[in-house]
Amino acid sequence: SDRDTPLANLTLSFDQASVDSRITVSYDPVTTELVIQSSGAPSSSFLTLWADDDQGNRTTYSLEVTVNLAYDITPPDGEITYFFHPIFADRITYVVVADSTASRFKPTYVKRINATTVRDEPLAFVQRDSLPGLQTWVAAKKFPAGGVYELTANLLDYSNNILSLFLKLTLALSKSSGDTFNSPDQRLTVSYPPLSIENDKLIVLAEMPEPDDLSLPARSPGAKDREPGSGTIYALDTNLPKAILVTLTYHQDQVSDAYYSFYEVEGSELLKIETYTSRAGQFQADVLTGRDVIFGPSDSRAHDGPLPEGYLLSYPNPFNATLQLRFMLRTDDTGKIVIYDILGREIFSTVKRPFSAGVNAFSWHGINNQGQQAPTGLYFIRVQTDGGTVMTRKVTLLK
Repeated sequence: SDRDTPLANLTLSFDQASVDSRITVSYDPVTTELVIQSSGAPSSSFLTLWADDDQGNRTTYSLEVTVNLAYDITPPDGEITYFFHPIFADRITYVVVADSTASRFKPTYVKRINATTVRDEPLAFVQRDSLPGLQTWVAAKKFPAGGVYELTANLLDYSNNILSLFLKLTLALSKSSGDTFNSPDQRLTVSYPPLSIENDKLIVLAEMPEPDDLSLPARSPGAKDREPGSGTIYALDTNLPKAILVTLTYHQDQVSDAYYSFYEVEGSELLKIETYTSRAGQFQADVLTGRDVIFGPSDSRAHDGPLPEGYLLSYPNPFNATLQLRFMLRTDDTGKIVIYDILGREIFSTVKRPFSAGVNAFSWHGINNQGQQAPTGLYFIRVQTDGGTVMTRKVTLLK
């Protein structure tokens, strides 16, 4: 600034000989901005500048310019996921997604045959960019046999920072006789029933780290504290035409502590699954495929005794107009639904009908076999199948 000279009339000059060649200096007389730009290499300069006005007055400034490299220590951001191949039932498409800082991607496909044998199989990934600032690589893989598979993907940026991603899957080829298979960490066993559908469809059990925002309840008094985010989420999925009911068995180290349960994971919410303990001290629960589950501490004891054959759910209870029934079966079956009053008299029944493996639904509108409204009282809902499954639930009708 100058009291008697407009800013536009001020001139700024500098000694170019003292300026390092790896920086450039420019001056804009309109904005009176001095811009010093580095080439990106370390340098040091001692810059002398002169400001002159119209009256011949000069002011000298000295400016030391030091350029240091800002080292990039932040790795790229990315994740691995998968989906079932839309055409071939025995294939999975792997997807690796990264932000724009990733400069290259190095995948390795590892098949673990057993505890002592490991075989590496490279995968041919193709890069597909779909969104601004987002990079995507995909690869399809055919699985000739079930087993534990682990995909390792390394994302690197221009500073050679590495982000290592892992995806562990247990793949089972469906069998009409049913089968069992274990999670990659060998802690969880999945048992699925005989399937009256084509073979060679896939059932996949994936392992994912527990996010920190999940809040499992405290265990029984005196139990060891559990660190948040220290568990494993198991994602159970299939490309069968419908969800199937499977049995989960968790092999817990501390079998003497019964304060554990299975939970379904819905976002950051946990829904407790009815959990039972076998005679061997193993924890068991039934769940439909297509769900994410976690096993962890519970604020109540697991049920003692074997896992029931099926579940019959009714809501609302008590009900006024319509009662919704949901029950789960392991296999396709036929049977009927019968409703009894408190004296054991049959007041309503369906004709024999087919039931499918998985969840079945039925609604009762509180009427008897004659189409008349049943009175207020207690009733027993009974589902009985030709395969020998019997489920009973007590409900209350309020008018």
